[in-house]
Amino acid sequence: MSTPTGPGWWVRCAAIGCALGALNSLVNVFGARYGGYPLRPDGVPALQLVGALLGTQWAWALLAFWIGWFTRRWRSAVGGALLALWVATPTYYLSDWLGGRTDGFAHGFLAVWMILAIPAALAFGSAGHLGRRPDSWSLLPLLAAPTVVALDRRGGGTLDIQPWPIVLQNLIAALVLILVLGLWFTRERRRPDSDAG
Repeated sequence: MSTPTGPGWWVRCAAIGCALGALNSLVNVFGARYGGYPLRPDGVPALQLVGALLGTQWAWALLAFWIGWFTRRWRSAVGGALLALWVATPTYYLSDWLGGRTDGFAHGFLAVWMILAIPAALAFGSAGHLGRRPDSWSLLPLLAAPTVVALDRRGGGTLDIQPWPIVLQNLIAALVLILVLGLWFTRERRRPDSDAG
């Protein structure tokens, strides 16, 4: 992504949100045994695993975090994250509905997640944005990304694919931690020494 100065930034945020929402729903529609059109009657384990990971709160929080990371302005970080989450949520439920699952609309889940997207975009879009600042304190907001992955212990997915969602979640948390630490340390090494005279 590039600097958020024009309409292209907002279009990209909306497209990324649309992709997350549709992909999360479609792997459930075609991969889960409860999906509207499962490819196999007992489900497709690989698609169930992808659905279990994409359907977590941390996956959607990471979306907001990385959108915040790619911006230079705080308003664009939070606004882009909110736009992506607001597009992802109805896309998910619309795709579910087209796939034969209407419970999201029937139980008001869409409204709940649209409201929860506001504090999520504010928190994680801001953390991503603050994490790119060129100072030592930027490590703290950067650690929000691996922390949210590691702390969400709901373990999505059905019993037949367990314990793989948790195993992969731990692996993803470790990889995100390595990534953010690598970004931070690389940036710190390139920063001119403030004590040098």
